[in-house]
Amino acid sequence: MTDLAKTKKRRPRTAPIRGDFSSRLMTIEQTCQYLNRGKTRTRQFCDSINATIKMGERCVRFDRTIIDKALDEMTTATNEAI
Repeated sequence: MTDLAKTKKRRPRTAPIRGDFSSRLMTIEQTCQYLNRGKTRTRQFCDSINATIKMGERCVRFDRTIIDKALDEMTTATNEAI
């Protein structure tokens, strides 16, 4: 009789997401956490404001300074309308 605990495969642990957001370029996971959105909405938003940076074939990063600038513009436009 085999022990199920020994035969069960486990998913590999992923690296924890840094919460300090000190770097300018962020991964999709960091950007999702920064914007508090899912991957699809984050990609759509970053593509619309040209914050997506492709480095090579598969490496994609998102520029935090462009995201911050776009969010500031959205906030000031909303405050002026009120």
